[in-house]
Amino acid sequence: MNLRQAIIVFLCCCGVALQSPLVSASSALELLGGFDRQRVQACYPVDDAGSAAEMAKLLYRLRGTNEEQLQKRVTRSTDSSVAGTPVPGDVVQVDGSIDAIKQYPLPEDLREYLEMPAFQEVVLSTEAGFKVSVFAPPLAGQIAKGDRISATAILVARADESIAYAAGRLAWYPKQPTREGWKLLAGVDFDLSLIAGAASRNRRVLEADDHDAFYGLLNASAKVQADSTFAGQNATDVDPVALLTKPAEFYGEWIEMDASTVRISQIAIDSAEIAQQLGQDHYFQIDASGDLGKKSCSCNVPKARLVRRFR
Repeated sequence: MNLRQAIIVFLCCCGVALQSPLVSASSALELLGGFDRQRVQACYPVDDAGSAAEMAKLLYRLRGTNEEQLQKRVTRSTDSSVAGTPVPGDVVQVDGSIDAIKQYPLPEDLREYLEMPAFQEVVLSTEAGFKVSVFAPPLAGQIAKGDRISATAILVARADESIAYAAGRLAWYPKQPTREGWKLLAGVDFDLSLIAGAASRNRRVLEADDHDAFYGLLNASAKVQADSTFAGQNATDVDPVALLTKPAEFYGEWIEMDASTVRISQIAIDSAEIAQQLGQDHYFQIDASGDLGKKSCSCNVPKARLVRRFR
């Protein structure tokens, strides 16, 4: 066999592999190392320790999967009338209001390995009237019945009376936000799970998990101020001591505080996609100092064995 023949044979073999009927163009199986269609299907129903462990491992894989890669594979939604029925492993956009929530605690060894204490089954009602179950890692925040949830998920199993999906994360849009700032954000369709997630990492430096929350808030705050219903709504007046001692209470809040500017920095945005969303290629970081008066406070920094004192 000469080189030309070898190349033709190689290309033909590749063509056969790409046309394999086992994996569709909308399948995420190639992104989920170790999971084929049969193993995905075996995760449901979650009715014993074995199936719970398998579902947790699937969610762990999904949580580590690039969200953009999954979204590129979405071909239909749960309410879609597009021809063709998704099969286990296919990516589907799920959206609906919460009917019920069930928690599945994990054994200690799996908690450490998978980096989550439990996972949730969220039963949703879609606009078309379907009932679907979405399994996902615990959603940070006080989720409740009636809240809207959306997710880029994979189909796990489909039966006559049940459809199960799995997602690495859930977007959360509460029906009745408990904070004034959250109400403003909900008004511009902001995913409040990002805020709740950031609050769970209180007193830690910004990290990769804060990326979407940080830039999402910049974008959402601009939309809030541009909204005609906002009309300069009064912000919550916050004392600097309260902000230092109870910061988790102010995540996502619209606040006002007296402070003295120390430094103003212009920060370039490297991502063209984020710059397009914000409508500019930079933002400003303002370092400011608040007056504590005659008060002083100490803040413990978790895992750093540090105590920071402010006067």
